[in-house]
Amino acid sequence: MPDVHNDQAMAHLYATDPGFAVQVLNDVLENGDSGELLITLRQLTRAFGGVQTVADKAQLNPTQLYRTLSAEGNPTLNSLRAVLKAMGLQLAVQPIAVPPIKAQPIAVPPIKAQPNKAQPNKARKLLNTAAEAPKPARKKPLRALATPAAKARAAR
Repeated sequence: MPDVHNDQAMAHLYATDPGFAVQVLNDVLENGDSGELLITLRQLTRAFGGVQTVADKAQLNPTQLYRTLSAEGNPTLNSLRAVLKAMGLQLAVQPIAVPPIKAQPIAVPPIKAQPNKAQPNKARKLLNTAAEAPKPARKKPLRALATPAAKARAAR
């Protein structure tokens, strides 16, 4: 079982020196395991007013947050982001200080384009046939058939 006095002492340190809290959290994220992360998050939660206060700011259920930060907890990315945001912190991704691997270019043979002469002729034929197509006969407007006299004329 974790030392309660140690948790209180660390919470006090985090509350008085937020820069130290960020340093410790980044170190745990980089080199620690999930158990150490949960311990650090519990201590930070205590430093920022306790589970109830952080849960309210993070818009999480306090019981859910308590369980999430327990030794058996497994916080989701959303709850982790919400808790850190409630503490004025955020997750960030940065490159590892390892020399980059130089990518080797892949030799791709050039593709020779084959001229297709049939396509332009086909397009011209389609345009010519569209221009030569007969236009549809114009129909009488419906207004002319609407009156009884027009209907009688149309019936003759």
